[in-house]
Amino acid sequence: MLAIVDPGPYVVRVSVNRMTRVWMLLLVACGSTSETTTGSGSSITSGPTSGSSITSGSSSSGPTVTRSLAASDPATAVVDKVFPRRPAFPLLSKDGNSAVVEIVTPVARSGGSTYSIGFVAVGADAWSGGEIELTTLVNGMLLALLAEARESGTVATYDAEPMIGQAKVISARIADAGFQPFESMIESSTGKAAGPFRFKVTDDPTGAITIDVTEGAKTIKSEKIEPVSTGLISDVECLAKPRVRRAFADTARRRLLIQIGWSLPAPCDAPDDKYRLLAPT
Repeated sequence: MLAIVDPGPYVVRVSVNRMTRVWMLLLVACGSTSETTTGSGSSITSGPTSGSSITSGSSSSGPTVTRSLAASDPATAVVDKVFPRRPAFPLLSKDGNSAVVEIVTPVARSGGSTYSIGFVAVGADAWSGGEIELTTLVNGMLLALLAEARESGTVATYDAEPMIGQAKVISARIADAGFQPFESMIESSTGKAAGPFRFKVTDDPTGAITIDVTEGAKTIKSEKIEPVSTGLISDVECLAKPRVRRAFADTARRRLLIQIGWSLPAPCDAPDDKYRLLAPT
């Protein structure tokens, strides 16, 4: 039996609100049975990722970041088909005015992830009301079809051409704007140097975090990010607690990209990861 669906790829501009599930991406798995927590100003590791592997360090080609989709994820075959030559994300534009990021959001009960590509403008207030340009290649409808087909042993049939077209547009934009890897990537928040910046993450007993970013004696950003309630599932309160996953720095262009993920109990689905691209003012 063939299952047929129009995946409906689309490009949207979304206003990011703390109380709605609109951002990101990109890597929180909800299969754990307990929350992952960190101490005040401690390591910024958080919940398990979906098949991701990260190597810190810097080089002329940027930090090594492997694909974020696991081979077993139903979305992987689709993304490999429609966007086979995609680069390792994130990337920074030549002028430093925008970053492009990969947004992979696992949906716990489906066994798979939605997949999007996002363009983040420098200074965009992605944590509390700014705009992010988002192209979704694998949405919830297609993911559900893929998961159902895999479970029943059938073949999921979908129209890949619109998604291939969208991927070509993304690739052309990356080439035209001269997007390149960031210089370095870090995963520690204890006053850690990140290119020309230093940043620190402090946990609050309420589950919130405060991020402080400085350049020399100047404060670039100091902001508190609150937990996000995503409702109840089987009497389990789904309270997503923010966790800084990684930060990517570029010294020459004086930019810092911070990625926020979430920690919460199973069987809850996490919000999309969030990003902000910071620059001195």
